[in-house]
Parts: sequence; structure tokens; C-alpha cells
Amino acid sequence: MKFREGTSVDAPETLLPVTLRESVVSVTRLFSLPERKPENIRGSGETRTGKTLPDLNLWFQITLKPDVDAASFLDEIKRLNIVESAQPAPVPAPAPAK
Repeated sequence: MKFREGTSVDAPETLLPVTLRESVVSVTRLFSLPERKPENIRGSGETRTGKTLPDLNLWFQITLKPDVDAASFLDEIKRLNIVESAQPAPVPAPAPAK
């Protein structure tokens, strides 16, 4: 999930309504770089290209409780004004046959 530009994501789980928060096990940053590193990379990239680049600190992975209907949760989270994009994680490919 990606929050909209300008959203303060210091405590991302608190940005979700209580009804959605109750379905969540964890909310973690999608990119495991130290918080300032993506900002430095973004600044360098914008200087080199002259284009505005996305803020990688706005991307998060939400892990749901086992009994939660992921499709319904996704529909609800997409309706939030603070959410720019949300999609399910891809299903892993099956292990190769031996």
C-alpha cells in the first residue's frame, strides 16, 4: 500500500480507521533501507533527472489476521483519502517439481 504524498507516516497503523486496524497484525515499511536513505536517493535522482520522483517512505506492507477477508479489506482501504494505491501481494510461484 502507498500513502498519498504529504501524509505523515511516523505511526502508519494509527492512520487506519479502528475498524480496519482491528484486522491488522502489522504495518511495516516495504523498503528496508534506513528512513533517510530513500530521501537521499530521491534527492539525488531528482537532481540528476529534473523530475519529481516518488517517496519510497510512503510504501508499506500490511499483514492481516488469518480470519480477515483480504478482498474486502483491500476494497475498504482503497476508499481512504490518504491511500494512493493498494494491491494484494503476489502469490508465490509453486516450487519446481523434482
